[in-house]
Amino acid sequence: MAPHFLTTTEAQRYLEARIHFHHLVTSKVVNYLKLSDPLKLILDVGCGTGHSTQAFAAMAEKIIGIDHSEAMLAVALKGENITYLQESAEKIDQLNMTPDMIIAGQSFHWFDRSKFFKNAQQILKHKGHVIVFTHAIDHPELVSLNRDFPRSFKLEINLKEEAKNFGFIQRDHFFVHEKICLTKIKILNHLRTLSSVENAFKADSNLAALMLAKYFATSKDDEELSLTSSSEVWILQKD
Repeated sequence: MAPHFLTTTEAQRYLEARIHFHHLVTSKVVNYLKLSDPLKLILDVGCGTGHSTQAFAAMAEKIIGIDHSEAMLAVALKGENITYLQESAEKIDQLNMTPDMIIAGQSFHWFDRSKFFKNAQQILKHKGHVIVFTHAIDHPELVSLNRDFPRSFKLEINLKEEAKNFGFIQRDHFFVHEKICLTKIKILNHLRTLSSVENAFKADSNLAALMLAKYFATSKDDEELSLTSSSEVWILQKD
């Protein structure tokens, strides 16, 4: 996994500023799988500060979140049935557990996916599921974001074929969208938590700050703006 969000400052910023979208994913997953009772165990890989862990906690008797960053885990959201461990996505075979479901959110693009899927196939319960999901916000003011702050990972994911090589069947693949309203300052704070923006600040903080300031430049900090919050979701099942 990538060496991002390793400091206390970065972790706290991530905890406080990341946009909450996970209810869009969990509701669809529950409906699709027709879950009436909690699963015994869910494993959240690359859990960060626990936003996804907390959201999926209602679906399980116990959920374990793992992340490579000690700083992220130190401030992670708490819950009665939530446990956190420091471990990488590529070493889940060493966790001595058999989860009913494995979830992987916005850290998924940093995984060595061959190792992840191989080990997920090894530890996952028979016919268990892997849920992968992404998130993005859309607004006309943000059309140049990926050009201004280039990402260091591939955006294209063909999980159907990729997962098939490791014995997983794609059961569903869909997008969910929601209109949200956020103040300008909250949007900019969220953007500051993106790894591409974080990298730019580490390379040249003054230049990165100037680039970030051009977004919504004509709006006041406390002005509410309408955006689209979107997630792409894959439901994979162990064959």
